[in-house]
Amino acid sequence: MLSPSLRYALMGIRIFDRKFGKDFLKTLPNTPAVYLFKDGHGDVIYVGKALNIRRRLQSYRNARRLKKDRKMNTIIKDSVSIEIRKQDNEFKALILENELIRKFRPKHNVDGAFPFLYPAFGTGQTRDQLYLCLTSNIDRYNGIPMNWFGCFRSRKRCKAAYESLFYLLGLIGHTEPPQHVKATPGMRGSHISAFRRINYIKDDLEDFFAGSSLRLLSTLTNKLLQKAHARKHAASVQASLETLAAFYKSDAHLLNKALATLGEAPRLVQQDERDILFINYRQGVKEELPRHRQADKL
Repeated sequence: MLSPSLRYALMGIRIFDRKFGKDFLKTLPNTPAVYLFKDGHGDVIYVGKALNIRRRLQSYRNARRLKKDRKMNTIIKDSVSIEIRKQDNEFKALILENELIRKFRPKHNVDGAFPFLYPAFGTGQTRDQLYLCLTSNIDRYNGIPMNWFGCFRSRKRCKAAYESLFYLLGLIGHTEPPQHVKATPGMRGSHISAFRRINYIKDDLEDFFAGSSLRLLSTLTNKLLQKAHARKHAASVQASLETLAAFYKSDAHLLNKALATLGEAPRLVQQDERDILFINYRQGVKEELPRHRQADKL
């Protein structure tokens, strides 16, 4: 007797074959390609890339009733056709995938579809206040002198890092009430806070966002140990420090490394250039960008 997951897989194979043809996979090469799933109106609902297009689409055909296969099953259910665009190598497939996601913004592509939403961190300072900002629209904050860092792709990780910093900086300094923060535009998804008596931490904070040093965590730890109310909430403090360490590793330091491979070290990468930067970094194909274009790209 077949297990439920195997029965579901066989049912999925029948659906795949009925929609795209029983011999469809046999017509595909074992080479890099970009694939576009389309719905009944011809609209692109998902764009993906593959080093081996036949093997990749075979995984869609064999998808089971498991959490890891949920997205593939949904895409198959919503689509009626597949367009294949063969590529010479995986790098070209990555470039084309990025372009098509930004062009079509398919409903099943979340990452990369809306680069204008990629957030950046900002730090600013007056005589008495240290500002911390998280926004995807830095131009709206021209009224406050800010140094900007990013941009970063994960809004979820950025928001978690901001909330952790807001909590920890409030424990070692004095959080300004909103009415005392210099007039700033109210924007959904943007956050800005001001703190007093912690201006000494600004350099460490900026090195942290730039991905060049984790000294901020040592500075915070030393200051927090001197605060009785911080020691009282040691578990929450530790969780916040771990959140910041994870953000540094997965976002800030990784961006720093990507920039270093291209011989550039700006603090801020433009939103619409962030993904192409990482494609070049991860593929190790710096030479494929003409030297005179590298500075323009960043």
